[in-house]
Parts: sequence; C-alpha cells; structure tokens
Amino acid sequence: MPFTETFLCTPLPDGITGSKVRIAVLVSPRLGGDAADDLDNWPDVRDWPDIRPTWQVTIKQGDTEAVLTGTEVVPAAGYDDATWEQLFPHTMQVTPYVPVDRSEARIYSYPVAKVVEFVKELHTKVLTGSRTQFPTLTELQDDDVFKALKQALDPVNLGELQDRWSEGPEEDADDPFSAFAPLEFIYGSRPGSAPPPLPTEPPVVTNVDPDTGVVGGRTVVTITGENFFEPIRVFFGSNLATEVEVLDEETLKCRSPRAGFLDVEVDVRVETNRGASPVSPDAKFTYYVPGPR
Repeated sequence: MPFTETFLCTPLPDGITGSKVRIAVLVSPRLGGDAADDLDNWPDVRDWPDIRPTWQVTIKQGDTEAVLTGTEVVPAAGYDDATWEQLFPHTMQVTPYVPVDRSEARIYSYPVAKVVEFVKELHTKVLTGSRTQFPTLTELQDDDVFKALKQALDPVNLGELQDRWSEGPEEDADDPFSAFAPLEFIYGSRPGSAPPPLPTEPPVVTNVDPDTGVVGGRTVVTITGENFFEPIRVFFGSNLATEVEVLDEETLKCRSPRAGFLDVEVDVRVETNRGASPVSPDAKFTYYVPGPR
C-alpha cells in the first residue's frame, strides 16, 4: 500500500463580515501506509502551510443548488511555517491510520418503525378502552402486542431467535415479537427482564502486548486480564488510550496515547465502574524514540 493522504474538511459557521458569510474549515488529515515512517513521506501534511486549496461551497435548498467560490482569509504576516515545522518536523515518526476491520462483525438491528407502530397501537388501545381507570392485568395479557412484549422477555424464545440469526441475516418480519425481541440483545435488560451480568470486582491487568511503543503513540496494544466490562477506560500513565475495543471479559485492544513530556516507562491501568486495576509489574509500557534508519 503506497503512502496516502486523505483530508476530511468540515465547514463550521464563523460569523458574518459585512455581506459575506465566514466559514471556518476544520481539516482532519488521515495518513495511510504500510508501516510507521517519517512525516516526509506525506508531503501535503508536511508542507501544509504552503498549500493554498481552492475552496468551493455548495449550498442546496430544495431543488436549487448554488456553488460559490470561497476566498481564503490569510493573516497579514502569512502562515507561520517555522512553528509548523517545529511542531511537525520532517523526521517525525507517523503511524498510519488503520481502520478497524469489521467485515466479520455480526450486526444486530431492529425495525424502528415497527417498534414505534406497535407501541403506538398498544397505547391507543389502552387509552380508548380504559378512559377512566387503568386496564386490568387480564385485559393487558389478552392483547396481542402485550403478549409479544412478554414473549420477547422469555429466554427460551430469545434462544430460538438467536439460533435462527446464527444461520445468517433475516428480513424484518411484521409480527410484534420479531420487532421487540432484538431489543433484548441490543440493549440488555428492560423492566421485567433479567439484568445483564455485571462485574463485582475491579479489573486486573496480567499482560500488555507489545509492552513498548513509539513516543508518538497509536501502537496497537492487546491487554489481557480479568473483569473487562463496558464502560471502560485505559490509561497509559496519566494519558487515555484511544480506540478501546473490549473483545471479551479478559481481553481488550486499544492504541497507545502519545507519551507525556517525562514519560518513559508508565503503568497501564484499566478502569471500570468497579474501580481501577492495581499497579503491577505485569502492566507496564515503555516508550522509545525511533532511531535513524
């Protein structure tokens, strides 16, 4: 894979000057490549202050579309190339962005419109049939939509549904049970359902692999241990890891953060609602500065 540079430009309102609308553009660069290398391999980012893009703004209203050429507002003294080069020297190590591979991920979904339709139907029946007093439990249990809600909380029914899903994707069905049941898998417990498992102890880290990485961060790290439950945060020293993905209760992946000013060897700690993992000799990460090649 060659070195690639992609820029996502997001327009943000920045006020009005006279009759002209000002737009600030948030530029988010994404650098691609096979392996970490010097910034020199991504020339557009390296020389960003010297680049003068031609900006266009497209405004749509109904079937009407207007394309306007923007005028870049440049400081009187120009852009500060020297500061840019100090912040991002040509020899700075860059770890290319690698998107998370979700091609094999199983996706659970539910028909939102159908859920809303069935809930509205149940509410309408209750309001029209019980204007002055609450309906009895017997009356509710005789309603088809309420029956489907109860069935969607039954572990046996949910197990059968999950077995069908394991055979491959299914089209949305029109019955209430097929609309409500997926919610149990996606959101866990609702009133009347069994609560999902929760950790009773704080997490423990038993291994960090790899246990070294460049000071610029973004090293993919696998952490193993115990009691890894969402919501979860991972600290390298005092800095938060990024792209944290819990694979199971004993394994998670993340990217190391950029090293702090004095960071060399730091403690890796995992934090959940039950507390933070203790400091351990098995939970260390060492930053290093890449040498010349």
